Parts: sequence; C-alpha cells; structure tokens
Amino acid sequence: MPTKMATAAVLAGAGDVIAQRIEASGPFAIRRLLTLIAVNVLCTQPRPALALDSLSRALRSQRHPCTTVNVLCTQP
Repeated sequence: MPTKMATAAVLAGAGDVIAQRIEASGPFAIRRLLTLIAVNVLCTQPRPALALDSLSRALRSQRHPCTTVNVLCTQP
C-alpha cells in the first residue's frame, strides 16, 4: 500500500499544480497543495485498497474460483 499512497500523492500534487497554473488567480498556494495531497493519501486512497484486499481474502478463504478482478468486472 505505500506505493499506492505515493502514487496518489504524486497524482494529486501534479493535478493541483496544473489546476493552479490554469486558474492563475494569485500566488501559488502551497497550503492548498499540501492539504490536497494529505486528503488523497490519508482519506481517499486507503479505502479502495483495503476493500479490495478484504474481498480478495474472502474469496481465497471460501476457495472461490473467481478472482477479485473477475468479480468486480462482471457485476452489472
């Protein structure tokens, strides 16, 4: 999960830098950048990863023939 969190931080930071450059409404807001990175790393990213890990463990414990990807991709 640390790699996923680092990826989330880089993507969130890059997106905010681009957004602030497009807006150009004043000086670069470093506090906004750091807040957005923190929210993405600490709040947004871990939940899907934990949910997928839990689903994978549940499928393995039931000796289910499907993988997590099969279950997620075949749902209507």
